[in-house]
Amino acid sequence: MNSIHSQIRHITLNNQTYTIGKFREFVWKQIQNFPEWEQAIYDFIFTFLDDSDHIIQQSSGTTGEPKTFKLSKAGMIQSAEDTINYFNLKTGDKALLCLPVDYIAGKMMIVRALIAGLNLLYEVPSSNPDLSRYQKIHFSAMVPIQVEDALKQPAFENIDKLIIGGSKVSNALASRLNQSNTQCFETYGMAETYSHVAVRKINGTSHESHFEALPGISFETDERGCLVIHTRRLKKQLITNDLVELTGTTKFKLLGRYDDLINTGGIKINPKVLENKISALIDYNFALIGLPDSTFGEVVSLVIETDQPVDKKKLQCKLSENLSKFQIPKQIITIRNIPRNASFKIDRKKLRAVIQNKGIDSF
Repeated sequence: MNSIHSQIRHITLNNQTYTIGKFREFVWKQIQNFPEWEQAIYDFIFTFLDDSDHIIQQSSGTTGEPKTFKLSKAGMIQSAEDTINYFNLKTGDKALLCLPVDYIAGKMMIVRALIAGLNLLYEVPSSNPDLSRYQKIHFSAMVPIQVEDALKQPAFENIDKLIIGGSKVSNALASRLNQSNTQCFETYGMAETYSHVAVRKINGTSHESHFEALPGISFETDERGCLVIHTRRLKKQLITNDLVELTGTTKFKLLGRYDDLINTGGIKINPKVLENKISALIDYNFALIGLPDSTFGEVVSLVIETDQPVDKKKLQCKLSENLSKFQIPKQIITIRNIPRNASFKIDRKKLRAVIQNKGIDSF
């Protein structure tokens, strides 16, 4: 029996509890009858319980080329324990998995359930998870696009604690969440850090503007102003490309990606900071990107997700009244669907490519 088996004696899925032996027996008999997304859940559980000391994981590719690397199972357990302790999760609590297991966020929901003895409920991973059949969910994880839809469902209020990651929570979404009794937390992390290393409460009386490190994790910045992470999960520090405003060694405000900066005529625009301002002015899902320009090198471009006509002149006037000269988008482009990857994050690289290949007029 390996060390993981000594920590996990029972597995509870969809209200059914199994010993490891009974679980293996059940899955081997039934797995061919499951849809592919559900098979992926069981395949990962088998992988996590085998005798190897690591798994092979691929990054999402949202912030660069996808990378494949090893993640130690010990590090995954440490990450799970950090979350379990921070959110005070108890054996038997119901946790809802509605994220794809291909990515670290989905995998870590499973690991937390195995380590804490949670009752893991699961839904087909989609941008609009159906919550109607759940009367109580103690803990779940979603990306912002899922939360947008979930908020329309009365059953959203049945979730006690919800962590939201993958992309930034907009001001508009945070404002809507403030009307909910569900405790909502934005997370910061990545595959290389075994999921989140910091969280911030985004609704209720104790909401925060800064991310706070989980216990045992600390931060500093490099010469670019990018976050450097120190955690027991990793053998050495991790240098990121995320620009931050640091408060001490355990708190920071996320400013955006260093490699997403838009250089327009020598002026560097942080799209994340600017998106925060624009989100208070318009009601659309949107993204800001830099597109090539013969005069300025790049220009700030606003890409709106809609299949309806947009009064671009009226919108341009509104933006001009509220933004500085260099912040005003020089182009407003509409697109039916902003490209997202399998974990529902906006794929800025693909978005640029789609627009540049098809031309603005086709949108």
